[in-house]
Amino acid sequence: MKPLALDALKDYTFLSRPTFSPSGKTAVFVAKKADMKENRYTSVLYMVRFPETNAQGGKAISVAPIVRQLTSLGKESSFIYDDENTLLLPLNRRKEDEPEKHHFKTVFYRLPLDGGEAVPAFEVPYDVGSIKKVREGLYAFSSEIDLNRPDPDGEDKDQLDDYDDYHVLEEIPYWTDNGEFISRFRNHLFLYDEKKKETKCLTDGLFRLYTYECNDGRLIYSGASFSDKPAFENGLFEVCFDDSAKQEEPAEPKDTTYHINTLIPENARILSDFALGKDHLWVMAMPEGTKDYWGTPCLYLYENGELRLVDDHLPEVGDIPMTDSALGYGANFIIHDEKLVYFALMRTKAVLFRRGVEETGVSAPEVIYDGKVALQSYDLHGDNLLFVGMREGELQELYFKTPGSRIRQLTHFNEELFKDTYIAKPKYIPYTNSDGVRIDGWIMAPIDMDPEKKYPGILNIHGGPRGAYGTSFFNEMQYWAGQGYYVLFCNPRGSAGRGDDFADIRRKYGTIDYNDLMEFVDHSLKTTPNLDPDRLGVTGGSYGGWMTNWILGHTNRFKAACSQRSFSNWLSDFSASEIGFTFDPIEVGGKPWDDPVRLWWNSPAAYVDKIETPTLFIHSLLDHNCPLSESMQIFTAMRYRHIPARAVLFEGEGHGLSRGGKPKHRIRRIKEITEWMDKYLKN
Repeated sequence: MKPLALDALKDYTFLSRPTFSPSGKTAVFVAKKADMKENRYTSVLYMVRFPETNAQGGKAISVAPIVRQLTSLGKESSFIYDDENTLLLPLNRRKEDEPEKHHFKTVFYRLPLDGGEAVPAFEVPYDVGSIKKVREGLYAFSSEIDLNRPDPDGEDKDQLDDYDDYHVLEEIPYWTDNGEFISRFRNHLFLYDEKKKETKCLTDGLFRLYTYECNDGRLIYSGASFSDKPAFENGLFEVCFDDSAKQEEPAEPKDTTYHINTLIPENARILSDFALGKDHLWVMAMPEGTKDYWGTPCLYLYENGELRLVDDHLPEVGDIPMTDSALGYGANFIIHDEKLVYFALMRTKAVLFRRGVEETGVSAPEVIYDGKVALQSYDLHGDNLLFVGMREGELQELYFKTPGSRIRQLTHFNEELFKDTYIAKPKYIPYTNSDGVRIDGWIMAPIDMDPEKKYPGILNIHGGPRGAYGTSFFNEMQYWAGQGYYVLFCNPRGSAGRGDDFADIRRKYGTIDYNDLMEFVDHSLKTTPNLDPDRLGVTGGSYGGWMTNWILGHTNRFKAACSQRSFSNWLSDFSASEIGFTFDPIEVGGKPWDDPVRLWWNSPAAYVDKIETPTLFIHSLLDHNCPLSESMQIFTAMRYRHIPARAVLFEGEGHGLSRGGKPKHRIRRIKEITEWMDKYLKN
């Protein structure tokens, strides 16, 4: 069999956002694919039509659902069902759809599902982030507003020509991943009345919208105001429409009047998410009195003006096992048939749950799906489940399941890509660490393994640290296995999927997590005789990059390393990273002025004088989650000390290079890592 090609991802189709129509007779999903010429991803919509089951001769005959491509411009990824047979989606199809200089505009089209061209519906003078239908003719949408920017129609409009030449900073975070300065940027919530062609802003000034939901004419949103740094706490608000009882067609369109009720005041509770039903409002929030966002939220019902605790032992809602072969997901905390539905990471796979409100109280979590196909995004209609998932060793496809039936695969985009290609099967090799804790781990064997030979290995450390590996397809690891490497990966303490106690490594970075990783390598060597202990490499990104940097200063057992999108110094990261001032005090347990000595000695940068391992540094120039200066502190010290080091920096990329970066950049990244490992582990 042949090894996986270096540029294999150019042929992958990435699926997301499966969405049923109101009746469940059709569904729409997004399909993305690499455009190597333009070095980007195209995105189109596909439709699934579900034929009704017929009965002939007393025997039920189910006709297979029909899947067909719906759009073709290559930039359609956002949509909602406007009604049973019509999609509403933002498009720039015509020259007049482009905004004038210094202005913003989003043009929405209606696309009939039974055939025909998309036709213009309406436009709003904002760059729309998302849109939801409140009721017929009334829509809510979000848009990010730059409060520093002069009004293009105001007295200061002449200043717009040179506006991008300077930046005024008054708040933190002052920039975001991918390089945009965001001081005094706010996400606001708007209403658009199609009949009157009017747009109204529901939030203004320094208020930042967090999220919003619509259901049966109701509109609820969360967010808070701030002026120097955002607070963890958000308020919860309901938009009450005063004309809700007057739905008849008037001779002249009337104004949409409303007032806003405060359900939870700003700065009162740390809210994670909420789901809005016709009768119930479900809220995920940290326990009352919590002052930071660490840990798993509790589940509440909002009733009679207050939150009532339902479950204080929720699993990690919305998390799934890590993969580098997905682009986009979908909702994870939704209302379906007046019941709450969510998926959560349970050890090493995502499980779909449902619970409702009954006369005796809130029902216990009911498992809807816990199958072998790894679920990544989904929708429900009745008891029918439509989801994007991965079988072990395979890429994404769309699947459909009815009660009592087997899973039916609806698409075959990626089915033939690995024909005659070696795809390594992750071998589960758990072990019990020296503290008596069971650790999940896997190893993938190299292609054409000769039982008489020894092979090099690469330890791959996930980010987070609150992330988790499973057996979902991982492009980079499959490529390394195809190049003759054992690939080792595990979920040390600090990982997700096993509750807060297991995930809690606050003030313990580089201790129990480091020990788990080193003991896993020892365990892998014991269980895998063909793994060469003298030819081991290590790599990881984000927290995995931090851990790689930490390993470099604490052991020389690895003969090569690649530190990706890393951070290395708690003292400098606090003020340089977009998340440093929130993430660092929680994880390391202090601020630079509180305990600088301890923060320094818990930083990989403090141990650069011990580093002897040849190291490659991969970093994106627009990564402000882990800023470039963080990895360059280690790189500079190594070159100063004449230790082999190389840095490859990517233009136009942010923190997510390995998972969603431009196709050519992702391929170049894997090439650089592999050639570095080859140099020190094979040659």
